[in-house]
Amino acid sequence: MIVLLPYDPKEINLESLKELVVILLELYDKLKPNLEKDMENYLKKKLKFYNFLNYARINEKSLYGLIELFRVQTEIDYQIDMLLLSLILEKIVEKELCAQVNSMIGLLAKYERVDELKYQIRKLQTELISKKNGYSKEIIQFSIEERESEMREIEACIKLTDEGVKLLKELNSGKI
Repeated sequence: MIVLLPYDPKEINLESLKELVVILLELYDKLKPNLEKDMENYLKKKLKFYNFLNYARINEKSLYGLIELFRVQTEIDYQIDMLLLSLILEKIVEKELCAQVNSMIGLLAKYERVDELKYQIRKLQTELISKKNGYSKEIIQFSIEERESEMREIEACIKLTDEGVKLLKELNSGKI
């Protein structure tokens, strides 16, 4: 069964969302013994995101409520943070602050790419060890080095948590 959810949390049918969470939890419990760590992390993130959508939909927030939700995020979650920032962006009128929020959304997307690169590197290293593919060791090693280089470039740009703290100060400064 596939349940497609709209991107706008206001359009989400709560019953469908609750049904999806139940289905995902059952699937996760059933597959957990055989899951690779990457798939397990993926499913946990999806469950967290859908639970968050359920919470956010039930407790529709004002702009300050959305900012507070963004502030209390204990760890970076790209999907949740980008969703919250896009909802905050819809309610902000000051252009400079909009630019800062857009910049943070772009930065989150870059760091999400870092996570994708880390996953690709782990897969390539596994292939390198297992030698089950048709590629030479040099080609795989070169591919790993390219991804590591891209990761370093992104991480060297700017620190995500520092930018998040600066953005929260601006959002809380009352210029909204």
